[in-house]
Amino acid sequence: MTRVKDFSHLSEEIQIFSVDKRRFKSESKLDSHSENEQSGFTKTLDPENQRFFTPSQNVNCLGNLNDLPNLVYYPWSGVVVATHKELTDEQVRQLMPLRLQGIPIYRLPEAYENIWFKLPSSLLEDTWFAFSAGFNLFPGGFSLKLKRIADFVFTILLLTLLSPLMLLTALAIKLDSPGSIFYSQLRTGLNGKPFKVHKFRSMSQDAEKQGAQWASKSDSRITRVGRLIRLTRIDELPQILNVLQGQMSLIGPRPERPEFDAKLKEEIPYYEVRYLVKPGITGWAQVMYPYGASIEDAYEKLSYDLYYIKNYSLWLDIAIFFKTIRVVLLGKGR
Repeated sequence: MTRVKDFSHLSEEIQIFSVDKRRFKSESKLDSHSENEQSGFTKTLDPENQRFFTPSQNVNCLGNLNDLPNLVYYPWSGVVVATHKELTDEQVRQLMPLRLQGIPIYRLPEAYENIWFKLPSSLLEDTWFAFSAGFNLFPGGFSLKLKRIADFVFTILLLTLLSPLMLLTALAIKLDSPGSIFYSQLRTGLNGKPFKVHKFRSMSQDAEKQGAQWASKSDSRITRVGRLIRLTRIDELPQILNVLQGQMSLIGPRPERPEFDAKLKEEIPYYEVRYLVKPGITGWAQVMYPYGASIEDAYEKLSYDLYYIKNYSLWLDIAIFFKTIRVVLLGKGR
């Protein structure tokens, strides 16, 4: 079994990176599942040129703290990224000339959060969770109550508007392949409690005769109609009933199967944090990351789920809703 990235080997020597934040938001993302990705920092600018970041014209490794006297007058394009480890007093003093010029200085978790809108769990630790702002979706909070009201109102509206589409989908499934129209499956929900999630059947009736397994894009078990409704996420629409029952939210981390959860908790740091909120029909991970069926993909999706849980707002839910509509109309993002 392949383990997800482990950043514990990062050098304690601080590396200074120049990052064009605006261009990164519009053009560049870390290619986390590239076979050519090099993890770890360079020892200044070594011959092998190994970098934590994917090689890009938007990222320049300028050296380490020893080079700062020559970097103070560098024409900075955006932000400076240092290590995720705690800085010593001396290291902080060395960085102060840059900060006093108005240059933002991020450690790795903050850089990911502010530039790539994700939080890789391998970079986090208990103290980070204890002292970080955000995390407003926990029991008793106003945000959670508002989210539940919005879920109920929009679910009734969606059920009314989408009923004709759901009826046509049911008819197409029945005509396309033998078997039931709906498919119920056990998933892990709020606080780790299992519940049955409802979906339109997109695979052959005996798809799991050999046991639970992740589906892939070219999975032979997927039917003709199933391929279309999975691409546009129409197969998820029956989960509106799960939302009305209070088991799910319209937007949140996607619920995973208990069979897979056990493996993922062993392999991915802080995976269980996603149990602290209700799972959703769609989520930040679903609109920001393509369909995946591996532990590495689950790690990347969790990084987006953690960002969502930490930075939840009504506006973020609205953004996810409209991004999901784009997926449904264009078949992109999943």
